[in-house]
Amino acid sequence: MGVDSSRQHRAGSLFATIAVPNYVRGGFAMSELAVGRRGDATPVVGEDRVSPLNLPFLPTTDRELRCDDEALFFVRVHTTQRSPLRFTTEVRTETGDLVVQSSESRDHPSPGSPHAAFDYVSRVPVAGLEPGRYQVTVSVRSEPQQDSVPTSRSTFIRVLPPSATSDRPSEYRVP
Repeated sequence: MGVDSSRQHRAGSLFATIAVPNYVRGGFAMSELAVGRRGDATPVVGEDRVSPLNLPFLPTTDRELRCDDEALFFVRVHTTQRSPLRFTTEVRTETGDLVVQSSESRDHPSPGSPHAAFDYVSRVPVAGLEPGRYQVTVSVRSEPQQDSVPTSRSTFIRVLPPSATSDRPSEYRVP
């Protein structure tokens, strides 16, 4: 998906790949991490189409966040397992200190079907974070198996000091 701002003469793109799980062997597959902001600029699009990937928000390639932003992190998980999945979001400083952690369990959305897709959005308020660089990791694992190996996706964000401003465009145009 391409995004551009005619006012700021800037453009960016988002590519997402998802591995389809081997339904014979079982397991799950996780998409890449899409990043957005709550209350970001309204997209200018044709035919009421916000995202060809059916994301719940307009993703951004910008990883600089103001102290009043709320960051959104999205993953899609395809699974053949009927057990619930546990989603965990962690935010760590550059030195590895854990500063934010949230976790949520989701039941299988289609009890009658062995195949399911989970859409998960994690909201991270940036107001409580000091200015600097952070690693955000979203992971998923089967429950109740505590020994199951989680699958995870990570990205880096930079929190700007209150006086700093980002070159964030005020208008987006989705081709």
